[in-house]
Amino acid sequence: MAELTTAGETLEPVSLLGAGGASAVGQTLLWLLLVVGLILLLAWLARRIGGLQLQNAGAIKMLSMLPVGNKERIALVQVGDKQLLIGIAPGRVNTLHVFEQAVINTDVAANQGAPAPGKQSFQQILLNTVTGKRL
Repeated sequence: MAELTTAGETLEPVSLLGAGGASAVGQTLLWLLLVVGLILLLAWLARRIGGLQLQNAGAIKMLSMLPVGNKERIALVQVGDKQLLIGIAPGRVNTLHVFEQAVINTDVAANQGAPAPGKQSFQQILLNTVTGKRL
């Protein structure tokens, strides 16, 4: 192939990488990988922690929750003056039981402490209910 010449000078090939050359492209790829890695790390942390947990200021209060499988949970929820036992699974929530009397004292649940002396924990009450024991 013949090179283009103008008045006895040869034209230099122009680099498509620009002024920074390969180092600028490498640096850009490094920053891109860093940002994508940071996004993935934050998504993993948000999923691990469970996202933002807002305080229940309304009429519905989560009193207790017990995992029963990889993605299934049983929760005791207070709605007004009633306490409901609900089953939570991916894609659905079922009411398992509506308690006539309070199972957990809401003052104890609000403090996230152990049940008051002489009171049973939610886990023990649930276990007794499932096995058919009455105290």
